[in-house]
Amino acid sequence: MEFAIDTNVFLNVKNREEPYYAYSKSILDSVDGGRNKAFVSTVVIAEICSGYYLTREIDEKEEFLLHLLSSQNYEVVEDILRPWDLNAISGGSGGMSHVPSVAGPRVSRRS
Repeated sequence: MEFAIDTNVFLNVKNREEPYYAYSKSILDSVDGGRNKAFVSTVVIAEICSGYYLTREIDEKEEFLLHLLSSQNYEVVEDILRPWDLNAISGGSGGMSHVPSVAGPRVSRRS
């Protein structure tokens, strides 16, 4: 299965936030274990990294980035959901019926 991961999933695990920790950890474990593929937007990465900077956890930030960029199971994308995708999902009516996994342009990985 392929899906997008929001900032809160990473934060729930990083901060061991209950009652969401176990469920969020199972999501990340499924990706890390290769059972699922996850799309992570550059906005999510920026939010996580800014938190690491604010708490002066620079080594942890580097570890987080290295993990995302070196894993075949995570794909970093510039946008998860663009305005024109919202219109297509809602059928043009303005109300969303469901949100599928939507991937934007790929961000190249360093070799």
